[in-house]
Amino acid sequence: VQSVQKGQAEEDGFNPKLSLTYEPDGDHMFYGLISKGYRFGGPNAIPQNPAYPSPASFGSDSLTNYEIGSKSTFLNGGLRINNALFYSDFKDFQFNSPVNFSDGNRGLAIENAEGAKVKGLESEIAARIGDNGRLQVTLALLDAKLGRLVAGSNDYALPRCTVDTTIETCVDVTGNKMPHAPRFSTTVQYQHNFHIGSEGTLSPRITAHYETDAELSVFNLGPEDRQEAYTTADVGLRYQNGRGWWIDAWVRNVNDKRIKTSAFNGFGPWLAQYKPPR
Repeated sequence: VQSVQKGQAEEDGFNPKLSLTYEPDGDHMFYGLISKGYRFGGPNAIPQNPAYPSPASFGSDSLTNYEIGSKSTFLNGGLRINNALFYSDFKDFQFNSPVNFSDGNRGLAIENAEGAKVKGLESEIAARIGDNGRLQVTLALLDAKLGRLVAGSNDYALPRCTVDTTIETCVDVTGNKMPHAPRFSTTVQYQHNFHIGSEGTLSPRITAHYETDAELSVFNLGPEDRQEAYTTADVGLRYQNGRGWWIDAWVRNVNDKRIKTSAFNGFGPWLAQYKPPR
C-alpha cells in the first residue's frame, strides 16, 4: 500500500544587506556589514493521524549575520592580513531527520528549533618570504550552539520520547554544540620557487591543517559521535616550463589520518564514514 501526501505552502521572504566601508589609504580597508538569509518552510511528511495530531508544515528559518573586519597590506604588498569578526543569529533553525512516528509510520520529519547562535573570528595572512617563497596562514575561532530543540532520528539509538508525542525516540539537544564546528582550526601552506634554466620553475609546496575536536551530530553522544582533534598534511610539486603548460604531482593526507565525517548507531554498533585515506 502506497500513501501519498500533498501539501502547499506560500511565503514571502526579504533578504536585505547593509555594508559600510572606510579606506584611509590604498593599503587599508575597514568594513562592517549586516546581511540576512531566508529559507522557506513547507509541507511536512508527518502523517496526519487524528489519534496523533502533529503540525502539517514546518516554518521558515532565517539567518542574520553581523560582521566587522579589515583588509590590509604592508611592506609594499609583501604582507597581506585580512580579519573578520562575526556573529550569526539563526531564527527557527530547520532540523530534518528520518524518524519512526508514534502511529507506526516512518518518514522525514522537519522541525524548527528556537534558533542557533554562531560567533567567531577568521584571519588570513599571506606573505612573501624572500624573492621566491610564499607563506599562507588561515585560522578560525568558532562557537556554535543550538537553541531549544527536541530532536529525533532513526540513525541513532535514542531513548523513548516523553516530550514529543509524534515520534518514538528523541533527545532534548538544547544548548548542544552544532556539528562540524571545531572551536579552533588553522591551515599553513608554504611554497618555494626554484628557477631552472631560462624559463622553467620547480615549485614544491607543503600544506598542514589542524583542528580541535568536533561533534558529528546535534545529539553530542560522546566519543563515537565525535571527531577528535587531528593534524594532517598534503605535499605537492609543480614544474612549469614558462610556455603555458605545467605538470603537477601531489600526495594528500600524507600521514594517512583517519578523519570521520559522520557516525551513527541506529542499527546497533557504531558505524562511521571517513575522508579519503592517503
